[in-house]
Amino acid sequence: MFPNYLEEVLSDKRNRIVLLVLVVFVFFAAISAYTTVLGWDEGSYLMNAQYFIGEGENVAFEWPFFTPGLVAAAWLITGESVIVGRFISILFGGTALVAFYMICKDRFDSPIYPFGLLALAPLFVFWSSQIMTEAAAFLFLFLSLYFLERKRPLVAGVLMGITASIRYVFVIFGLAFLVSYIVRKDRETWKYVVGALLGAIPFFIYSHVWHGGVFSIVIDYISSDAPWSGFLSQFVTDNTKKFFILYIPLLPAVVLGWKRSPVVDKLSVLMYSVFLVLFVGVSYYRYWLPVMPFMVMIAYRGLDKRKFVALGLVFVAISGFVVYDYAQERTLCRDELYEAHEFLMGHEGAVVSTVHWTITGYRVDREVYAPWQDYESFKEYNVTHILTDGGLDYPVEAHYPNCGYRVYRLQEL
Repeated sequence: MFPNYLEEVLSDKRNRIVLLVLVVFVFFAAISAYTTVLGWDEGSYLMNAQYFIGEGENVAFEWPFFTPGLVAAAWLITGESVIVGRFISILFGGTALVAFYMICKDRFDSPIYPFGLLALAPLFVFWSSQIMTEAAAFLFLFLSLYFLERKRPLVAGVLMGITASIRYVFVIFGLAFLVSYIVRKDRETWKYVVGALLGAIPFFIYSHVWHGGVFSIVIDYISSDAPWSGFLSQFVTDNTKKFFILYIPLLPAVVLGWKRSPVVDKLSVLMYSVFLVLFVGVSYYRYWLPVMPFMVMIAYRGLDKRKFVALGLVFVAISGFVVYDYAQERTLCRDELYEAHEFLMGHEGAVVSTVHWTITGYRVDREVYAPWQDYESFKEYNVTHILTDGGLDYPVEAHYPNCGYRVYRLQEL
């Protein structure tokens, strides 16, 4: 039965194109997965996954559970492997694209164009190849939007609750969806709200078990991010600049397609953009990825196919440059960081790391602390070494001059 169904699906030319695009997506995502060094956030999820299977001493419970929990479950079958975690993300990225195509198929006569642009955008490909929350969150976000437009508010709410549990900042889209219901004066808005609460139940349980309250993890997460955020932070200009650099090829089409686009798309772009520009105190192109699907769909409504393809190619080129530049920056100094890790693994005692402490926490088989207090106070935690790129008045045991990393001895055990 399944082969017959597959033959029927592949008999459609459009479906064959979709499959080809997905193959290209997986190909480039796989290359990225095999060639990119570990990132800071990846280290946190790997560190937690390692802790969950009982093979690590370091954990940060304020991070979302879904990604490290799933990686940990996979590791119980395959054994610990960074590639396994990255291919889980690729699987979610590919599945998310299928869900996005379903939305485009309902909305457009030629859904291949917006689908293809998102699938081949290097920024989407790259972050779908990393052990992060984006790919899985996109899958449930797209499914929520799909059922919202199918007038299934309870299902849309459940899926949105899961979405926000996977990547906390995606709660902005949950609010945008809610406002779209209110604007339409939909009498079934309450079903969406109830569904969202039901979908977030696993998150509430996790928060209660590890943080002592259903909302405690939210409070802890906001508190830990507070130093990096704040209303009208110093990064308003940088965040705005990155938006225009990344999306400038699509902006004329977005302007033309704005009036013809659904309220939910416009609210998603506006609410997320306002939040990011005004409240987020760090500036990365990655943070502008979440609005990309909505920007692509709005832009597609503003142009004919040829012009959309032309601007899309420019957008892909800019996105590719952004990813290449970031990947090169991430690679810088990683060899020396790993050398420092090798040195630390040859000693006993705990470690304080001021550089990439999550990666250090994952790779070094010792307790690893972030520097939340003065170094002398860490002696009571049996800290013997400090990994940093700054100068300290302690004996230097290892020095990596190209990047300025030093390993200092705090005390002997």
